[in-house]
This record gives sequence, C-alpha cells and structure tokens, in this order.
Amino acid sequence: MKILILSLAYSPEITGNAPLVTNLAEDLAEKGHEVKVICGIPFHGLEKVPDRYKGNLWCSEKINDVNIKRSYSFVSDSRRFSVKIANYISYTVSSFLAALLDSGNYDLIMAVSPPIFLGITAYLIKRIKGGKVVYNVQDLFPESALLTGKLKKGFIFNMLKEIERFVYRKADCITVISDRFMQEIKVDGINGDKIKAMPNWIDTDFIKPMPKEQNQFRHQHGLENCFVVQFAGTIGYSQGLEIVLDVAKDVGGYKDIKFMIVGVGVVKEELVRKARDMNLSNILFLPTQPQETLPHLLTAADVSLVTLKKNMGRVSLPSKILGIMAAGVPIIASLDEGSEGWEIINESNCGIAIPPEEPERLKQAVLHFYNNKDIIPKLGLNGREFVLKRYSRHIVVNNYEKLFKELQLG
Repeated sequence: MKILILSLAYSPEITGNAPLVTNLAEDLAEKGHEVKVICGIPFHGLEKVPDRYKGNLWCSEKINDVNIKRSYSFVSDSRRFSVKIANYISYTVSSFLAALLDSGNYDLIMAVSPPIFLGITAYLIKRIKGGKVVYNVQDLFPESALLTGKLKKGFIFNMLKEIERFVYRKADCITVISDRFMQEIKVDGINGDKIKAMPNWIDTDFIKPMPKEQNQFRHQHGLENCFVVQFAGTIGYSQGLEIVLDVAKDVGGYKDIKFMIVGVGVVKEELVRKARDMNLSNILFLPTQPQETLPHLLTAADVSLVTLKKNMGRVSLPSKILGIMAAGVPIIASLDEGSEGWEIINESNCGIAIPPEEPERLKQAVLHFYNNKDIIPKLGLNGREFVLKRYSRHIVVNNYEKLFKELQLG
C-alpha cells in the first residue's frame, strides 16, 4: 500500500505527536508498505532548528525505510496566537505543493491534526491523485484555543469551525484518540459510522521501569537522596504550571523534595523568572532531553505530574500519561474531573487525580506520596500493566494497518 502521512510534527522532535507519527510511519514501512511523510521543519520541543534544515523550502531524506520530505514552516519563539496560525498555514501550503509535485499516486492519505488545515490539503490531494483520506484528531481545535484564551468567539473562531466541519465531512474516516473526542465530533452532526476511536500508544519495549540506584539521570543531577517530583513535556499555556511553583514554595521546608521541570515552550522563560523571583531553590529546570535518554528521564522521578488548565481536559489528552505509566512511575494528574485523562488514572489505579488549578490539592497529593513511599511501587506497576494491555505500540499500530486495508478495499 502507498501511504502518505501529513504531519507537522516528526522526529527528531520528541514532544507531542512526533514520536507517535514516527512510530506509525516506521512500523508501517517495516510491514512492507511504501510510506512517505511530509512533515514540518523540526522545531517544537527543540532549542533551535537543526542547521541542516535551515534555508530550504524542502529537505528530503530516508530514515528507517520511510521517505521523509521536510516542508517549510514558519517558526518563531513568539507567544502570539497569530504566529502559531502562521506556522500552521505556511506548513499547510508548502506540504500541499510538496505532495502535488511528488510523482505517483497514493492509496491512503493520513492527515494528523492540528493543524486542521491539513484536512483540506488531504482532500485536495485525494481529488488530484486519488486515495482514501484518514483525518487523525489529536486535539479538538479551535476549541482548545478558545479554552486557553488565545482565541475568542467571533469571526475567526466561526471560520475555523466551518473549516473543521468541512474537513470532517470530506474525510473518508476520522480517527480520534478517545471515546470522548468521538462524542464531541458527533455533536457537530458528523456521521458517527466513519469515526473510529484509535488510542495513542507508547513503546513499552523502549520505556520500562528502572531501579533508582541504576538511574544515570538522578546521578548526573545529584538527586540520589531526593524525592523527585517531575514534569516533562511542553511548557505552554495549556499546562498551567504556575501552580507547581506555588507548591514548591509551600513545601520548601522539606529539603529532600525536589521539583524537576523538563522541556521547552512559550511560557518557560516566564516560569523560570517567577521561580527566581520567588527564591525557589528546590526546582530544577532542564531543556528537552535527547530521545535516547527518555527512559532514564522518566524513571528518575518518584512521582510525575500531568497538568492542564481548567476545561482543557475535554479537548486534550496529554500523551505524556502513557509514557509515565510505561515507566512504572505513579502520576499526580491535575485534570478536569471526568476527562479522558482523569478516567485513565482512576481506572488503572496508577496515581491520584485532582481538579486543575488547585495548588493546595496538588500539595496534599505530593506530600501523600512523600509520606507513603511504600505505595509507590504498586501504583507504578498498575500503570505499567494497564498500558501493556491497552496502549502498547504493537497492538495499536496493527489496528491502524487493519483500518487502512479495510478503507483501501472499501
């Protein structure tokens, strides 16, 4: 099968959707499919754009039997919403041109959102070159932008909603990462028969539990005798990490409790400045770490944090949850009650779920684990076993391949 995957994010990025899309493309290629990926210039989660990708409209390479074309996208450290839209639109246009100029046709075109505009690109490619369109929904945009305050109801929001509905109608299949996303899309009047719940996954062979005494990351950063509370991922508006600073201040008397915030994002600089102004000596800020160190990074924590601002849990499911669970580390999840992430934490019994933006509840949860360290191994094991049964890479990728074949035959 000739498969085209359109995704803004791809390796060497290691945050957000990039590892998932990379896994899917490489596994499908290993199964014998001819896979081409048209992705954006690597930027998100990195300190800078790698030099080899600068100054070109397109860059082509082949990695692990996947043909990759890096397509121009406008990138900037600016926090303005207009800059994000410019990133989305520039990539959408350049990726369409890349696919248009590419020789040959496709049996299947998969567009990974955000951005929602990629659904239009996939539809146009289908009209010109053929193939079935699978639209993969990782984030309910523009609702997520509305909930974070980056977008207000009005002309732009309504226009984006119309684009979203158009994309949903024209796709042959819509894959969503949770049943709750499926219900949200059905509310827009979309035929439920073409919506398939296909969860994200984690590579449980790569990320697995590790004894603390063998953890190089803890040793490297002098954390051998510390109780480590870790957040690793994108540091943006949606995460609401300001409450972590409040908790760090409140537990400052516990000299062996250390907070580790790992990653980059539009609010990191402001967060670092606030921590400095608050004279917090118990927080360690680190940049995004190399992919190969991820197992050591995740297992360096005694407990890990997953945070979102109020109402964001309805439109977003943090992919970091599965990685933490695979590492056998308990989770404190500050998420909307009843959200998909909240339900995963409670159903798997791998940690504590608390309401978002409540620093006192977060502090209580941290101290609960600190004062009851004997429960940590069991909760970590619960999470590990849960992802092995439901979210392993092998199981979900096989389900995607089966879906693609059914669409091709249909």
